[in-house]
Amino acid sequence: VSTQSTWEAAEDECNSVKVDLNKLRNQSAYLENEIVNLRKCVSETAIKYENKEKELANSRNEVDKIRSDLEFFHQMCQERDQTVQQLETKVDMLQRHLDTAQREAKSCRSSLIEANAAFEAMRNDADMWRNKMDACRALDQERVLTMSN
Repeated sequence: VSTQSTWEAAEDECNSVKVDLNKLRNQSAYLENEIVNLRKCVSETAIKYENKEKELANSRNEVDKIRSDLEFFHQMCQERDQTVQQLETKVDMLQRHLDTAQREAKSCRSSLIEANAAFEAMRNDADMWRNKMDACRALDQERVLTMSN
């Protein structure tokens, strides 16, 4: 084997290694570029994730506010229902008082009519007795006059 052929074989192998090295460099550059792109993608995804987290936090805050408002309105409705119930109870009580007062007024009216009738009867009796007494006085005066003459 000649030195020339060994040299050529070594040169071929060196060239082959150079080609492989260039391929590896190209692959390395491609992979570095992919890593840069992946880092950008990860960064963008992280930013999107953070934005979604902020949106989610805002949504949770809105949900909490809505829940709080609902609880407040529910409490207001309960208080309103309670007030309505109390007012209905008062109206029922006042209606019973009114019914009682109306019955008492009817009873008083009947008693007043009876009392007026009794008073009229007594007045008529008094007028009758007054007339009788006036007649008796007139008779007595007539007797006195008749006796004096």
